[in-house]
Amino acid sequence: YEEPLKSFLKMIKVIAFDFDDVLRLDCIGIVTSPARYVAKLMFVFTVSFIVGVTHCLIVVVRYGGNFKDRRSTLVSVLGTLGLIFYTSVTVLTLQPFQCRQHPNGLWTVAAYQDMVCWSPQYDGHESMLIIAVFAMLLPISNFAMALVLVRRYPNAMRRSDADFLRSFGFLFFRFRPQVHWYMLVIMARSLLIGLVPVVPRASAQIYLLQVILIASFATVIHLKPWRIASLNWLDVLFGAVLMVFLNIASLMALVATQDVQIIGWLCVAMVVLALLLVPTVSIAALVKRLQGSTRQYRFFLCHHKAESGAFARWLKVEMSASPRVDRDIFLDSDNLESLDQLLNFVAADVQTVIVLGSKLVYARPWCLGEMATAHRSGVPMIILALPGHEQLTLPAIERLHLEELDSENLLENGISVELLRDTLRALTQAPMVDVPLDVCEAAMDDIITALTCGDAQQPVVRTVACCKVDHEAKTIIIASNSDFEANACAHVLRSMLVPHMYEDVSDIPKVLGPEVELPESAEKAIIIFSVGCFEDSEFVHRAVMSFAAGVHIVPAIADEGFQVPTREAVRWAVGLLSYQTQPIGLTESAVIQVVLDIFKEIAVTINAKRASASVLDAATIALRTRLLSRKVVPMPSAAVKLHRATTSSSLSDRIAIEARGANRRLCDNEAWRSQHSPGIEEQGEEAEEEEDKQVF
Repeated sequence: YEEPLKSFLKMIKVIAFDFDDVLRLDCIGIVTSPARYVAKLMFVFTVSFIVGVTHCLIVVVRYGGNFKDRRSTLVSVLGTLGLIFYTSVTVLTLQPFQCRQHPNGLWTVAAYQDMVCWSPQYDGHESMLIIAVFAMLLPISNFAMALVLVRRYPNAMRRSDADFLRSFGFLFFRFRPQVHWYMLVIMARSLLIGLVPVVPRASAQIYLLQVILIASFATVIHLKPWRIASLNWLDVLFGAVLMVFLNIASLMALVATQDVQIIGWLCVAMVVLALLLVPTVSIAALVKRLQGSTRQYRFFLCHHKAESGAFARWLKVEMSASPRVDRDIFLDSDNLESLDQLLNFVAADVQTVIVLGSKLVYARPWCLGEMATAHRSGVPMIILALPGHEQLTLPAIERLHLEELDSENLLENGISVELLRDTLRALTQAPMVDVPLDVCEAAMDDIITALTCGDAQQPVVRTVACCKVDHEAKTIIIASNSDFEANACAHVLRSMLVPHMYEDVSDIPKVLGPEVELPESAEKAIIIFSVGCFEDSEFVHRAVMSFAAGVHIVPAIADEGFQVPTREAVRWAVGLLSYQTQPIGLTESAVIQVVLDIFKEIAVTINAKRASASVLDAATIALRTRLLSRKVVPMPSAAVKLHRATTSSSLSDRIAIEARGANRRLCDNEAWRSQHSPGIEEQGEEAEEEEDKQVF
């Protein structure tokens, strides 16, 4: 190479452990080339020795000599240093093999011009070759050890071997779990790059380097191995800059002398650019972390889908419409593209984590991983205490069997059981907002105010008045108010329907809260069916009364586990209402027939727990079309009978209906069944159905 590139490369020789121009060993005496080569090799072991001594001093002073527990730290530090200088050590050990030819025909070692290669007439080179062969055992053994550790990694994950992962996590935690072996690719690339200078011809060296870099370039683009997305781009840019540098540098052998200096400056610019990429990205990440207000997501909703998925959706819908929230809210159903990036979002792109405190949220590995990542990264957390939430206490945390969790994914991300316990202890001091079971729009406004204004102690409205329905409401939504998630699903549906009800404002649906009477103005009703809804007497009563009043009903299913009921299933579920304190005053056969008639119309699935916003919006549009179809549907025979029974029958008839319903529920008692034959029971049912017909 010519100036200025030649001088610039001398400045960075220290990276390859070339200290000849710095230490000037010749000043202390005559130092042979083999001795200088051995001194460079010994420097590698000297650094390792210094790190080991420093570690021992720290353990003695700070940790009371507990070397056993701190052993993994030493292994991790030495392993990380070995990976950083792996290419430099490989090139250093192969220096005796790097020979170049002089005009007189002799070959000398490139780094030691006084050492003639491959000639029995000159001493010294053979001894350097022997030392180099033994020195090569260092990078080769490191690669072999990494290969063994990669093979052991899956078993260590299945056993939740925390000590293994703390010691050798530097090999795996930088990469996505699917490509945990990618460090082997990096080490193999370093070995090949170290072997390239052994090739005698410069043109062949440039060609081989380009092949290696292009293969590495394509591998990174295809696999995207780095856990942090920006590191994938950094790897690609670094490889591209090096390839441009090689192409520019190769021109030095072809162009005229006056152009060499220009090419040299271009090469220097490429090298400087490559060296500045890492600190530039690091500084940008640090600035982004320090400036929390610039993070992409204002809130991250940490929740257990089965217990609070619908409420999380409702919370995001309402917060997105609030002027107090200026950025997006992270909900995995909408914003998560790859599970590998989930914890990275929490650490780098979220300003505040909202923990939806349900009964089992502290037993879910991924939820605990999100909390632990937030705690480790200094991201503040707020707890929304949902119905059934048990407040964290220090004794309760110690009783948790965190070791029994399926923690393979947590260990892959460097989250240990100790970190989980520290996180839960920190959560005992986190702000908390109580959420009532019968939460409504007014209560949700209070919750959002508490979350956005930093006042977690602000009381949340919990009155029936906030759930009252306008007496002129034409469209209502009925859900089981004893089911927290079903109620949340009803509010999600209402919030998503409002933007589509631009033709007639009076068609904007209203959610029926607890103890709220069915409005006489109701013309259309969306009935949300969920698992266990038939065990709620108020829900069954509202569904039956809506059907009896001739309201156009569109059934909606909120739970994946809900099955369209059969006559036997409805009979069993309605039979449970005998244990309610306020019977609905209708016979089981009438209720059963009403439920079956409701499901003669195809139900719309509103999976607010798991579906994305786009899927829910499509379901909402389909439901709106059904509501605004204005199609006149003949009232089924069961509805006609029920309408007459509920509007025209006298008080004595109503009492008789309720008494027969109570008698029928008593007949379902297991003790009664055990004393009668099936034949007698069937005769009783036939007689009851005939009596019901006479009443209707």
